[in-house]
Amino acid sequence: MGYTDDITKGNIEEWVDHLEKMCHLFAQSYIYLSQTEFGGAMHNILLGIRRLRNAVLQVANEQRNTLLIVTPIKINKILQVLGHIRSDISVPQSFDVEKKEEEDTTDWNALIKIENNDSPFNIGDDYEEYHKTRFFLMSSIRRNYFESVDYIKEITLLLKEIDDRSRKIETNIDTQRTLFNKMLDDYRKTEWSQDRSDFIVQVNATIDENNEKGIVLYDTLKSVLSELEHMHLNSFMPAYIKGVYRTVINQKRPPYEAIVRNRKKLTVDDISDYFSFLFRYQTLKEHIDSIPLLKPSVGEYADLFTCQAARLYVNMLKPVIWAYGGIENKEHFAILFLVMKELGLAKADTKPYLPMANFANEINESDKKLVFKEGKNKQAMITKVAGKFNNTRFCELEFGEVGPTGFSEDKMKEYQMVYWRCFVILNQRGLRMPKEINVALYLKNPHPNIDLSIIMEGFSRENLIKLNFLRSVLRRETLVFG
Repeated sequence: MGYTDDITKGNIEEWVDHLEKMCHLFAQSYIYLSQTEFGGAMHNILLGIRRLRNAVLQVANEQRNTLLIVTPIKINKILQVLGHIRSDISVPQSFDVEKKEEEDTTDWNALIKIENNDSPFNIGDDYEEYHKTRFFLMSSIRRNYFESVDYIKEITLLLKEIDDRSRKIETNIDTQRTLFNKMLDDYRKTEWSQDRSDFIVQVNATIDENNEKGIVLYDTLKSVLSELEHMHLNSFMPAYIKGVYRTVINQKRPPYEAIVRNRKKLTVDDISDYFSFLFRYQTLKEHIDSIPLLKPSVGEYADLFTCQAARLYVNMLKPVIWAYGGIENKEHFAILFLVMKELGLAKADTKPYLPMANFANEINESDKKLVFKEGKNKQAMITKVAGKFNNTRFCELEFGEVGPTGFSEDKMKEYQMVYWRCFVILNQRGLRMPKEINVALYLKNPHPNIDLSIIMEGFSRENLIKLNFLRSVLRRETLVFG
């Protein structure tokens, strides 16, 4: 039975051993071969080397996208064997193996006629189809040799790339982080959608069952989260897998470090199951964490913010608002209030001008002229400006358009420049608009003096994660169960 399937990445070393034996035999026996047999042997060697190249290329391609060891191979040994193979196929050649472009003047038809007069060929071998086959094998010897050498060179480079990449994976944190994120994205694109749907169905079934028992949603979700943790961190699990899973609960240690440490043992299925646990855990945990954040704001700003998440979100961005919001006088805080209201961060059904004045004093870090002083009319400036927009959405007025406000065009443009700046800061990553309500054309463009990608570099990784989470909460994206 002949070889029918291409060599796979799992048996590269076996195939290299086979090629070495075949090429060594070729180097020892070529003097006993006719040109037809020589051409056939050279053709078979080329096919074998092509198969090897395809398998190594597959490994190299996969290794570029994963922290795992795609297949355990002894690279130094294979490189040494490739040197032997190249030497063995070079020795039998009758042409200059260094001159690839050397002209071939051999009369192969004449050589076939000569061979037909000698053993092992019989007079019956001289039919047209066989003649063509022999002509192809003979005339291809030179080309097949140089193609084999080129493939050996390519295989050598690919193996060195695999080796270099493996060293980087084990020593370079940036490489580890980049590949981990690539693996994470691949799972999200290929598997998470169906896995997420299945998980939501499972959890909702538990919610429905517990509802009949009088168990509230929050308690059900906490119970499911506990079960999920236990299932992936039980005592029967191998330590090297548990070490990776544990990074989902304890985020002090980056997951890519745990994967790299055990990359020789972990499989693709292990990583797929880890990502499933990670995404399921995060989805469930975010829903649980969102519930208290969506409750009404309490304390001094209960009448200002729509919920606790809104309070936390704006509070985290206070330094950015102060530095880049263009606030230069007290009335500009009224414009900030309008931004907050139209983004759904501040209440729209009340007139919380006094708490806004108090919050403005929190934002103002250094300018005494912008302090709203205690007194009966502490919020007067905010009331005066914001009150003009009770029935008008500031965000819908095109640049310079004053609407029914009574402001001059110049004053409106001044306010719009402040609105634009504060809008860009608070509406990061499309917190709400322009998808939900209409906005003026100028607000759909980035502000020329604000580069958020640079500004947000001043935030720690933890705070950036928290901001992203709060945005998701405010958009209700984290509420997936029930």
